[in-house]
Amino acid sequence: MKGPMRVTGTLMPESFLPLIGLVMIKHALLDRALNAAICHIAGLDFSAGVAMLARTPNTTARAEILRGLATTKLRNDVEAIKTHVLTDLIKKFSDERNILAHGIPYMSNAAGDVVGYIRDENMTFPQIKTKPPYRATRDSIAELAR
Repeated sequence: MKGPMRVTGTLMPESFLPLIGLVMIKHALLDRALNAAICHIAGLDFSAGVAMLARTPNTTARAEILRGLATTKLRNDVEAIKTHVLTDLIKKFSDERNILAHGIPYMSNAAGDVVGYIRDENMTFPQIKTKPPYRATRDSIAELAR
């Protein structure tokens, strides 16, 4: 019995690629919306704000900027709390996206419907700073892309 088609030289089933691509597109759209929200709350011209935010290392850092702005600039506590909840969701989505984009697939089952990832945050050998293993399936990636 022949197994699933995999990306050459990897454990990644080819069937995962469209879903992973969709996650990457959604992340790019989220990143743009996050920049727009920061600029709006801070009262910045979008072009000037994006020029400043371009130096921010990642989506998680920008989510923290949004959280700080919500705390200091939003007068409505309900809106600030909603923004805090939103930034937690943004960080969770971004963390999972980063695992898919930068993690190391270390296992895949024979059916090709599960891939296990590890994420070595500072690319050391031996790996001294890793996050817990991440289990990806087509369904979990599709859910992330929603």
